[in-house]
Amino acid sequence: MEKGEELPASGHELYVSKEAIPAGCVDDGRSAEISCSKCHEVIEESRIIAAKGAHNYVEEVVPATCFVQGHTEYTCSECGDSYIANIVPKLTHIDENADGLCDHCAYHLIGSVDEFYDIELDMGANYALTSSLDFRGRPNMGGIGRHSEKQTHELTDEDLPFTGRFDGVSYPIYLPQYKWGDGLFVRNAGYISGLNIVSQGIAPVVKSAVAYVAWENTGLIEYCDVNGESSIFVETESEANSENENVVYDLDYRFAEYVSSNKGTIRHCSIHANTNIHFKVIATSNENLGGGNLISGRRSYSSVVNLTAYHGAFAITNESTGVLEDCINYGATDIYFEAIARTLYLDESQLVAWKGDSTATVNANVYVATLAVTNDGSMISCSAPSYTISATKYEKEEGDKCNAAVPIHNGHPYIYIYGNGQNDGFVMR
Repeated sequence: MEKGEELPASGHELYVSKEAIPAGCVDDGRSAEISCSKCHEVIEESRIIAAKGAHNYVEEVVPATCFVQGHTEYTCSECGDSYIANIVPKLTHIDENADGLCDHCAYHLIGSVDEFYDIELDMGANYALTSSLDFRGRPNMGGIGRHSEKQTHELTDEDLPFTGRFDGVSYPIYLPQYKWGDGLFVRNAGYISGLNIVSQGIAPVVKSAVAYVAWENTGLIEYCDVNGESSIFVETESEANSENENVVYDLDYRFAEYVSSNKGTIRHCSIHANTNIHFKVIATSNENLGGGNLISGRRSYSSVVNLTAYHGAFAITNESTGVLEDCINYGATDIYFEAIARTLYLDESQLVAWKGDSTATVNANVYVATLAVTNDGSMISCSAPSYTISATKYEKEEGDKCNAAVPIHNGHPYIYIYGNGQNDGFVMR
């Protein structure tokens, strides 16, 4: 190339420097702005595109049912803008022809405890409450579907699942102070909504399993609330003596406001009940040396209490298929645990050297959770905004060869569970 020779222009390289915005029904739009990426010259300026002027709404009337409000939904056929107006209250379940079915939705209507237990006649039908239910005075109340005779933590093939739909309509359901119970439904594989459970707490026997809604959930539970008192009160003593030489009490308590095992979905549910956990456990071993017979009369006894307690608010275990979504625990938990292990020598005239090897032992573990004790499933937008745990423990050993151990597992109420890839909520474990 010779000196002074002009180079030809390389030409613009165009790109969209401002994206186009389509005009809406009431909002102006604009065209795209085109510029050169080399010299940054604006080649084509953006211009305003006037709005079309007004929405073209098409209305759709959604009638009220027994389960949802009615309304009119207006949707613009041009831009999709929509709004809802003309809210109509939900219908009330009525049975004017007295056939036991709602005239609107054909649900079976339940107005008494006896009618509630009639659900077992058809576990796949649909039901709705028309009044409150009062189960107080039934401390060993069995749940719908429980057909195994003995009280057990485990379900059997004889325990039938509920597969229908149940609408509590937010009527209060007053539960008893349980000694042992499965809740309202032993196994839920259907749909339960609108429960308003007023609990009285539990005064359990040696081994107790209590869940207010269901022992196992593989279906859907939503829009329910538990309020009232959710308390556990236990005072028990294990005593070893010449009639009962070696005594072992294995105490096992499992307590949940909603379900023991969740394999389905619990969503849009709440707890407004505070929980008071009170345990007083005594292990006593009485050493009687036999009234002067220093060798052959000497006896060794052992008294042992092993206690394990689980309290999970929405579930004790949230299984791998379980989902807790938008569940809120507004309650608090207060734990008091008193453990006393003692050996008593009934014949104080005997020499200490001839006393036997009697032992007294208390072993206790308490697990408390704001949502679920263990979680292998999914927790979505769950919280305990004002939840607190206070724990007081009192341990006393009277005599030699005693052990009173009370570890209480109750870390910070918000502990994230890592590793399952689905949680975006919190659980205390």
